[in-house]
Amino acid sequence: MDTFFRITCLAALTSVAIAAEPLRVVCFGDSTTALRQGVVTYCESLQKEYGDGRAVITNRGVPANTTADAKARFQRDVLDGRPGLVFLMFGLNDSAIDVWKKPPAVRPRVSRVGGFLVASVNRLRLGRLCHGLQTFTEPTD
Repeated sequence: MDTFFRITCLAALTSVAIAAEPLRVVCFGDSTTALRQGVVTYCESLQKEYGDGRAVITNRGVPANTTADAKARFQRDVLDGRPGLVFLMFGLNDSAIDVWKKPPAVRPRVSRVGGFLVASVNRLRLGRLCHGLQTFTEPTD
């Protein structure tokens, strides 16, 4: 896990040591979050590190999802569970450039990652939910 991720987790999980209930953590993303055979995801790393009763880690990664898919399931997969900490990881499927097509694409499939992240963070803030962004920047001209 990278340093920022560890610091964010530790800050949220430190307070859990004295809490009566474990911290509910949601890892919300695409195939970079989803369980995959032979790959240890960041969500699995969190489970290994904090799944000793201090936190309940829920993986809400869905392979091939774009931010449009995420928007459709955000309420159900994230907000309805009232997690104490949410990690968002989206952008690869949105920003992919299909160079394999004939003729090759020269622009990303879609360009909406930034808008989705801003809207998601705003919804999390309204609910007073702690969040961390683990995402990629959009390609620009």
